[in-house]
Amino acid sequence: MKIIKKAVRAVLVAIDRDMEYRMVDQYHFDQLKRQPPELIWQAVAPCPEARLDAGRGQIGHELFVFGGFRQDNSVVKFVDVFDFKKEKWTQRVALPEDMAQTHLGVDSDGKRYIYLVSGQLGGACRPPTRDCFVFDATTRSFSKLPPLPKARYAPAVMLWRGRLHSVAGAEEDRNAPGTDHWSIAVENGKATEREWRPEPPIPHGGHHRASVVIHDALYVFGGQEGDYIAIPGDPDFRCTATLTTEVRFPDVYRLKAGARAWERVADMPILSSHTESSVLKSDNVVYILGGDYERQAKKDMITINDQIQAYDVKNDFWKIVGRLPYHVKAMVSGYYNGHIYLACGQRGKGPDDPSPRAKFERGTWKAKFSI
Repeated sequence: MKIIKKAVRAVLVAIDRDMEYRMVDQYHFDQLKRQPPELIWQAVAPCPEARLDAGRGQIGHELFVFGGFRQDNSVVKFVDVFDFKKEKWTQRVALPEDMAQTHLGVDSDGKRYIYLVSGQLGGACRPPTRDCFVFDATTRSFSKLPPLPKARYAPAVMLWRGRLHSVAGAEEDRNAPGTDHWSIAVENGKATEREWRPEPPIPHGGHHRASVVIHDALYVFGGQEGDYIAIPGDPDFRCTATLTTEVRFPDVYRLKAGARAWERVADMPILSSHTESSVLKSDNVVYILGGDYERQAKKDMITINDQIQAYDVKNDFWKIVGRLPYHVKAMVSGYYNGHIYLACGQRGKGPDDPSPRAKFERGTWKAKFSI
């Protein structure tokens, strides 16, 4: 039997080195025996590397995945490109050496330029950087923007009315919730001002939050206070959970054009953090995919969800509209030709166990879904 298995694997690898990975993933989903109208997920070509806390930007038929943590706490120093038309990972481009690889704030103009703000430079629990960049999806090149006034982990970043906005995030200690809000004018991938200006601070600080611009307003969803910090004095900045207590919250805030203060709208039905790269939108609805909603105080025990939460902007109303192929947090997502795509992140141990697996994900999935 072992000889037969080895022979089958050899044939699969000869045809496609990722075929076995994809087939095993699909087998486990098929065992759930879900039926329409539930979402039926299909495994497609897995990402070149498993990763967590990567940034994402979509331009047309391409999804760009920036950096991310590896399982060993080192970081991925590349942007990987997924072509929705081919359903393949097609290219890898090196990141600038001084650009954050995780906890980036990211948004794009949807046409050519992807803006990347602050974030963590290096692995484990290393310090954040103020440096900000622009990625040109046409030339596959990076250029710099003026640095953020203060470094932040995982700020909410949105391009709105010709200005790039950075909201909240975790402060330089990687734990305290920042409430700062800054913006800078940008045009055609370049800043037209020398520095960021202050904007109305958000009432509830925090990071790892989904955010969008919709109906000509900024929206920021959920998130968390607190995070792993470096062991004090450790030269390798190894992380510890014993010195912090993370708190997830359901708060949703909106800032309208010309307003001097944010207003709170309907709370999320499921507390969700690590959703900054897994939010999608239509003309009137915001979709937030998965995320984590609990970590036991001073422990590594995290609870992950598999829900798709939909927020109706016009009616200020939430509902659950589907499930992911498994419980998963901090993945990247995109939408193309009537399908949701998602990749990477950290999944739960099984359909009845939403605690995280020890390994990060390479898997890439699609499901037919109308937004």
